[in-house]
Amino acid sequence: MKFGDLSALNSFRRVLLPLIFGVGVVGFGTDALAHRDGCHRWHSCPSDTGSYVCGDLGIFTYCPNQPSASASTPVFQPQPKIYSYAALEDIHQALGELSSLTVSEGVYVWKFNGQEVTIKPGQQTAVFGNFVVMLVGSPLLKEGKLFFPLANLDRVGCQVGPVDAAKLQVGLLCTGARQIDVSFQVW
Repeated sequence: MKFGDLSALNSFRRVLLPLIFGVGVVGFGTDALAHRDGCHRWHSCPSDTGSYVCGDLGIFTYCPNQPSASASTPVFQPQPKIYSYAALEDIHQALGELSSLTVSEGVYVWKFNGQEVTIKPGQQTAVFGNFVVMLVGSPLLKEGKLFFPLANLDRVGCQVGPVDAAKLQVGLLCTGARQIDVSFQVW
């Protein structure tokens, strides 16, 4: 009988002990990995590779030398407002009588008032005769006229122009925007 008991004990040592130990190690590794993934994803702990600065997303949980929380400084910065352009007629400015419009791969080429103007994707400004405009979106063709969504720094429908005779001053024409003192370079 004693011999059989030793056999059962040896079997326990050979099979069950490594199995229990292996499950415990795997469980520990998973918890540590989940913690690392979370803090690295939110940049709330120092980077192992130097790919980010600890706390640059506003979360300082595991950062050394974390800033003290104060009532005047929120941890999460508020998101900027996004304005909707529901009434297109109210925020578009007619730029001239359209004679032709071609759109190819996001590049707009049109002719109006004897001029040809090209707008490429990502372009921020354009010159239309005496007007310099800041572009916010795609043009709108309505009743034979070309309209463009234009904006000032507050992203309210605005147009920069016209230039005076000496091309020294530029006016700011806005719809629904408050008066803003802005100087623009004329080119």
